[in-house]
Amino acid sequence: MASLGANDVAENVCTTCYGGTSVVEAGFDGEKGGFFGHLWYYTDMSNCVFCKIVAGEIPSYKIYEDEKYLAFLDAFPKTTAQMLVIPKEHEEWVWDVPNLGEYYELVGKVARHVREVSGEPVRQMVYGFQVPHAHIQIRPGSVDDLKGEKMSGEEMAKIREKFRLA
Repeated sequence: MASLGANDVAENVCTTCYGGTSVVEAGFDGEKGGFFGHLWYYTDMSNCVFCKIVAGEIPSYKIYEDEKYLAFLDAFPKTTAQMLVIPKEHEEWVWDVPNLGEYYELVGKVARHVREVSGEPVRQMVYGFQVPHAHIQIRPGSVDDLKGEKMSGEEMAKIREKFRLA
């Protein structure tokens, strides 16, 4: 994607980072967001894709859910069963999540479950800038085995059934 200048519009955000769910139409004005490489960073939280997933406006393949947190499969995985664990309440940064220890305890529970089911080591990455909603990515395996391409619903459903945490 070409670099953007003042008053340009990002019409095709990176589908890896935004799940291909929506187009962000915000000018590069410093108030609504900015463009960094292939990532459109925006501060208008009404367009938060993860908040829309939590609200049920965007479908997801849930691995775990309780009243505070949600773990769901990444639609564009780089490893089989790559998933995201997010707080349901919007927080931009992981370190601003209330009860951070509780959040990490849940991430550990999910990661240990994934390790047990897959028989593989589990890597994690802490994010907040691709989608400005706190999230921790869990990647099973020691190397990436996929290319980050969108998986079919059938494939996602099979993975969800294998890794679902009660």
